[in-house]
Amino acid sequence: MSERAEVLSMSELFRGRFFNPVADHTGWRWKNKQVDEFISDLSKLSDNETLHLGTVLHKPHPKKAIVFGGLKLTPHTLFDGYQRLAIVRGLILSAATALCEIDSPMAKMQANSLQRQFGIVDGHERLQHASVPPPDFPLPFPVSGQEAHDTLDAFLNRLSRQVTVLFYATTSSKRAAQFTHRQAVRGLPSRED
Repeated sequence: MSERAEVLSMSELFRGRFFNPVADHTGWRWKNKQVDEFISDLSKLSDNETLHLGTVLHKPHPKKAIVFGGLKLTPHTLFDGYQRLAIVRGLILSAATALCEIDSPMAKMQANSLQRQFGIVDGHERLQHASVPPPDFPLPFPVSGQEAHDTLDAFLNRLSRQVTVLFYATTSSKRAAQFTHRQAVRGLPSRED
């Protein structure tokens, strides 16, 4: 395989994978403004719409697959897209934490499933931190009261199923550098997105 691209939702993206940003990744660059804009865009989605976050450029390492907690996970070097994955993952894990607070066996099962899919599996992070880790992500709404589970469930559905990326695989580090250079020349986000 040299190159392959496919549009994936966040739940599809994290299924069977974990990610390590390249060593020279610049760390966390999003400001509160970008986080607020993302959440605003997300809240405006209807049930049949998607929010596309652009390209995630990676290099898979299938021969280095590992098993954690009964799950086979393939490592991927992440060249571009760290910020976008980190914000979505951070919000999903914040929602999973809020679900743990709800006195409901169903909510706790959902929280455990989310932690396993997007968070830590047997002590191994699904998305390794860059040199500067992302901040904590507070949820954009209160999560207490009778309707908390329904609100969290709708929010999680949007994040995990309606947010998509173009998942672009390459086996060439040179090709990845060319791609990120073209992004920078066009004025598009790249490595600092």
